Amino acid sequence: MEGVSIEIKTFVENFLQSVKTPSLCKFVEQNPSFIAKNSSIEDNLINKWSDIVSVAAKKLDIKMSKPRRTPPWNEVLQVMNQQNNGTPASSSSATSETPESKATSNSMNVLLSLKDKNQIKTNLSNLLLKRESDLWVLPLEEEEEEDDDDEEQNEEKEKKEKKTALVVDKIVADFATQCNYHHPSQSLILDLGDINWESIFSEEELDRLDGFGDPMFPCLPDDILDILNTISSLETPLDAYNFARKLDHDPVTEPLKSWISIELPNAARHFFYNHTLDFDKMLEYDQLYKNWGFLKTVVQGSNITEKGSEGSSKANGDAKNRKRSIPAIKPATGRKMGHKIDTIYSTNGIEVGCIEVGKDDDQTKSIKDGLIKMPMIMHDMLTQLAETEEVLRKAKVLGYVISGTKAAMLVMDSPAGFISRIRRSKYLGLPTCSENFTKKIVPLFKLALTGLIIMENTRSIINNSTNDLESLRVSAGWRLPPTFIPSSLISRSKSSTTASSSAPPKSSSAESSSSSKKQKTTK
Repeated sequence: MEGVSIEIKTFVENFLQSVKTPSLCKFVEQNPSFIAKNSSIEDNLINKWSDIVSVAAKKLDIKMSKPRRTPPWNEVLQVMNQQNNGTPASSSSATSETPESKATSNSMNVLLSLKDKNQIKTNLSNLLLKRESDLWVLPLEEEEEEDDDDEEQNEEKEKKEKKTALVVDKIVADFATQCNYHHPSQSLILDLGDINWESIFSEEELDRLDGFGDPMFPCLPDDILDILNTISSLETPLDAYNFARKLDHDPVTEPLKSWISIELPNAARHFFYNHTLDFDKMLEYDQLYKNWGFLKTVVQGSNITEKGSEGSSKANGDAKNRKRSIPAIKPATGRKMGHKIDTIYSTNGIEVGCIEVGKDDDQTKSIKDGLIKMPMIMHDMLTQLAETEEVLRKAKVLGYVISGTKAAMLVMDSPAGFISRIRRSKYLGLPTCSENFTKKIVPLFKLALTGLIIMENTRSIINNSTNDLESLRVSAGWRLPPTFIPSSLISRSKSSTTASSSAPPKSSSAESSSSSKKQKTTK
């Protein structure tokens, strides 16, 4: 425990010897003021005090228990905040257990250190102050003027005019600085499907944020709509199968019709022998490639490509490594991998969309994947593809969240300011029986075709944009802020990279001894 004072060591050792079943959780619960007093904003609380307590326990040969609840680090942060503001910590804050402190330890609950919170506040305030004229301002809705000169109505009108318009960037930034846990808002991501925003914006304001700028869904071609309407009017899967077989089209020049003629019979065949689908017996792989495969095959014949089997996102990896440099005062770090995701859509090597699949209707996984993981990855995709401000304001990044038998579309764009907005479709379910096949398969086909058009439009926007020759030092003030990563996640990835790189290579003697053992075993 280098750098740890004798006072801290003695205090921790005395505590471990004084309780029946010592644990890190108990130590934090009973000593938040002591931890806060002996910590600084630069510290990673979890790593620092976990090491101190574990080393003390090892020295005393004490076995530590591991309760299911997580230590209430949030209480320590509150005490540190109070100390920094000159306000003494109350006795209740040191002993009471808050709902947040009982949160389970997983990737959905990443506690921010005080250093993280200060960094978020500094980053966002600097960005918004420098570019205050470029923020997303949502004006108040104009009401129809009346000719009535009634004094009371004029007074009401004056009061309404005094109201200020919504500065969306500032509202999102204010919420981000109040969060105790890692949240997409800290990257100025405004996900309109996140219910946290219902306590920040009114229903009317959320509707206006959703309707601002370009519509979420582009129009489908008329001939494709006619075909889908015809399918919807059919009665049975067999009718749909026969209709698709007879669909007149040129597979080269009419790839969308070709896709319908292939995927409709594939979907209908599931109901020829069994009139219902048994989803419980399907693995995640089967769900993606048997039930939801049409979301991948729809790009065939287009300029969009898809890559599956849980590859890592290059855009997300590049964002994680943006501060990587050659060795100088500190050694060079290994490249960190981007988040793995089930499917990635790209065009000309540029990522424009993704799919994340969950086997069951698991709410926790849906929240983690759909509200935390995917928004971050999509934000990195949008940041990377937007090489000009024109592209940033027009391009959209596509996402699909699949949860068991349901799927929803996510569309990210940046209509103004530094906000990455996410709009979502309602969840659509797979056909479950012969009777509802045609009624349910048509909306799903619309979902796939609409996503393809969104990605094709983004590709066209990228290809038609032009870049001027500029110095690397020229500041592109319109660029979105980078994705914020808490220090605990950075240190975790650094430690794993260091461990792998510092592992000693096998010596020749060790290799020869292992090979001789193998030979003996073979004999």
